[in-house]
Amino acid sequence: MSSLGEKAERAIGQAYILYEQSLMFSKLAHDTLNFLHAMGMNMDILHNYVSIWGRLNDKQKKQLVIASHQKDLVRESLIDLRELGG
Repeated sequence: MSSLGEKAERAIGQAYILYEQSLMFSKLAHDTLNFLHAMGMNMDILHNYVSIWGRLNDKQKKQLVIASHQKDLVRESLIDLRELGG
């Protein structure tokens, strides 16, 4: 096989690997987004939760707000990653 043929074969192999990685990242992003959505719904429920101990105090609410903000940042990154995968 010629040098050009070998280079083409390597390039095709590398392209296939990149394609497979792209699919894997896209699936991971999709599955993680589903998880984040479920967690977000639970955080909303918890934020409005009243138990026998009463409502959440201000410190607890602040922690939920911080967690929700972090969830949104991760969600945005995952959407970008999923779109990158095509």
